[in-house]
Amino acid sequence: MKLDNLFVIRVTVPTALCLSVGLEYLHTGCGITHGDVKTNNILLGADLEPKISDFGLSKFSKSIGASPQTPHRVTPDVGTQVYIDPEYQRTLKFTYKSDVYSFGIVLLKTLTAHSSTQGGPHIVEHVLSKLQGGNLDNIVDQRLHGPYSTKSVWRFVDLALRCSAPSSSQRPTMAEVTMQLNECVDLEISHEMEGYY
Repeated sequence: MKLDNLFVIRVTVPTALCLSVGLEYLHTGCGITHGDVKTNNILLGADLEPKISDFGLSKFSKSIGASPQTPHRVTPDVGTQVYIDPEYQRTLKFTYKSDVYSFGIVLLKTLTAHSSTQGGPHIVEHVLSKLQGGNLDNIVDQRLHGPYSTKSVWRFVDLALRCSAPSSSQRPTMAEVTMQLNECVDLEISHEMEGYY
């Protein structure tokens, strides 16, 4: 099952958290930049635990836990257009923060089910334009069902937009992403518990 095929908010946030833990481990525990983080490269097992796949474009840092800004020069065929870090497009260098950018796009696509088409707006532009009204209903995929914490979803959207900031210096690290997704999960749990009282 691919991540694109599952739209349940109570599963989406914890699944994103598991994925962020995996990417954080690749960056800090293995010194690996994935280079092609996208929904098609995230597989879900029967227990809905995400598995990161397709390491064909991955690069190793010289040392484990090297600076997230240590660039790798790569060939122009890295990644899939909508997920590609804008800084990579200019410099042909990708860093851990390039994976963070792609992860932000994954978060936005998962929440909105927006399908980027040729000539259509980029998903970040799409979300920003829909958010101008200040209403989450404008961006959250209507197939998401069940009650959800509005606070959690706002944080999720804010995090996704920060991850997909045009400048890598504005993006969080995967460790920061993991911490913030933990907060989203906590908000979802609190919201669910309120429904039982």
